[in-house]
Amino acid sequence: MKGLWFSLVTLGLCCSSALAQHYQYRVLIGDRDAERGVLYYDYPSGNFGVLGICDPSTNQFDYYYGIAVHPQTGEIWVANVLRNRIDVLDQDGNCLRTITGGLPRSHGIAIHPNGNKVVTSHNAFWMSEYDIPTGQWRSITFADSDGETSVLYLDGIYGIRWHPNGEVLYA
Repeated sequence: MKGLWFSLVTLGLCCSSALAQHYQYRVLIGDRDAERGVLYYDYPSGNFGVLGICDPSTNQFDYYYGIAVHPQTGEIWVANVLRNRIDVLDQDGNCLRTITGGLPRSHGIAIHPNGNKVVTSHNAFWMSEYDIPTGQWRSITFADSDGETSVLYLDGIYGIRWHPNGEVLYA
């Protein structure tokens, strides 16, 4: 699959965040400010459009930030910051499910290359892992040189990505 990577400045978008590749030559954009859900830019046609949003409501805000595309299913996983959940959409933008628990104010999201786990970064400066087959959440802990484990606090984790070999997570 060939991919195109754009910055928000390249696309001329000032109020959106989080880019992910979708289909061939299509870029997804999490619309956090206008709350339209997942937007797309189709490179061959030059068109912008709206894919979808889970449970749109006039009395609750949706703030889509991080976006990841599942490597096997093509599902679109989106960190919905204001609703403290992950929204999962199909390739056409239809809502498949929402995932709650273990993720206050998630910003970044990355799906492991094997498709079995999702890591989210939080506004509260830590990271959590969601096991897709079991539906279980856990905080990511790190061991120091003495073998003591603790949750690692990192300031301002917004974008995260797995190395293609699945052994390294970049934050």
